[in-house]
Amino acid sequence: VDDWTSRGTREPYRMFSSRVEYRLSIRSDNADLRLTELGERYGVVSAERARAAARRRTLVEQAGGALDAITLIPSRWQAYAPDLPIAKHGRHLSASNMLAQGWDVDKILRVVADVLGPLDPHVRALRSVNEEDRSAFECAAIEAYYKPYIERQAQDIDDMRREEELAIPETFDYSAIDNLSLEDREKLEAVRPTTFARASRISGVTPAALLSLLRVVTKKSTVKQR
Repeated sequence: VDDWTSRGTREPYRMFSSRVEYRLSIRSDNADLRLTELGERYGVVSAERARAAARRRTLVEQAGGALDAITLIPSRWQAYAPDLPIAKHGRHLSASNMLAQGWDVDKILRVVADVLGPLDPHVRALRSVNEEDRSAFECAAIEAYYKPYIERQAQDIDDMRREEELAIPETFDYSAIDNLSLEDREKLEAVRPTTFARASRISGVTPAALLSLLRVVTKKSTVKQR
């Protein structure tokens, strides 16, 4: 949306996934959770569809809460998959932690049902959601898998917003940023933005490139102040 309203584009606009600002959060599996309430507010979503989305949101939250609440010591998880690496710190790991390590959600459900028993309230919650709406069950698992990365992304977003007024020297050498793509480097060199806010408004410059730029400029500014 920002591309359309403030950045502009020199080509017929296409919705490249690479130009979506925060792809970890903006996924097809959670589209109804993100957009249905907004659509209902503007009259483009029926009341029936809104109720279905609200119910799915409740189920996703129930399953997500259960995945967070179920915790076992690492050795209990390891007993069911000895080849999978698990931290040896001894602290309890949640089912969400195991999803983030690549475990399959159905395997996790079988493991926790075996260890905690089928009457455990969190196991019952997971089974109930899975039986009522498999897509909600899978969405909760995907959210748990991406959670560490989304939290890191949120921190990056906060850093970029906080540093919008950061000055960029007019003679800044963009070739000093190793992981910039050729396209990002060419766009930045052509515009020569004087602030980070201006750089963030250059059409086609990716969030990853902006984050790299922020880190390098901040580091150089800190060194210069010493």
